[in-house]
Amino acid sequence: MPFLSDEEVNSLNHQIDNLEQKRSQLDELNNNYLEQLKKQNAKIRALIALCIVLFLLLIAAVVWALFAKKTNKIETVSTPVKKVSSIEKTEKDTAKQVTKEIQLANKDAEKEVMTYGVQIGAYRKFDVEFSSGIKKIKNQYGLICYVIGNFSTLEKAQEFQLILKDLKLTEAFVVKIYKGEIVE
Repeated sequence: MPFLSDEEVNSLNHQIDNLEQKRSQLDELNNNYLEQLKKQNAKIRALIALCIVLFLLLIAAVVWALFAKKTNKIETVSTPVKKVSSIEKTEKDTAKQVTKEIQLANKDAEKEVMTYGVQIGAYRKFDVEFSSGIKKIKNQYGLICYVIGNFSTLEKAQEFQLILKDLKLTEAFVVKIYKGEIVE
C-alpha cells in the first residue's frame, strides 16, 4: 500500500481548500444570478398582467361606448352635412347620457337603491381610477373590483354582459350593487 508524504497530504489539503473556496464562490454567483432572474421574472409577470388588465379595460370602455350609442337612435338625414351634425349631436347626447347615468348612480347609492353592473375584473394590487363609466369598488375580501354599468334591472345588466362576452370578456358577470358596495 503506497504512503503519502506529509508534503503531498498538505498539497492535497490545500487543493481541496482551494476547490471548496471556488465552489462556494460559484454557489454564491449562482444564487445571485437566480435571484436576479426571479426579480426579472416578477417584473415581467407584473408588466404582462398590467398590459392584460389595460387591454381588458380598453375593450370594456369601447363596449360601454358602443352600448351607450346603441340606446340612442341616430336619425337618417338625406344630406351628408346633416348626417355629420346629427352624429355630432348624438355623440354629445351620449356623453350627456353617460354623465347623467353616473350622477344617477351616485344618487341611487345615496337613496339605498339596488342596482346592477357587470364586473370585468378584480385585483389585489391593481388600483387605477377611470374617468369613464368604469367604477372601482372594493369588496369584502379586499379585492378592487372594476364594474361597468348602472342598470336598474337584472335583465338590462345581463344583456350588457352578453355583449361583453361576445367581445371575448368571457369571465364578466353581473353583480348587485347596494349603497356603493357589491352584495352577494
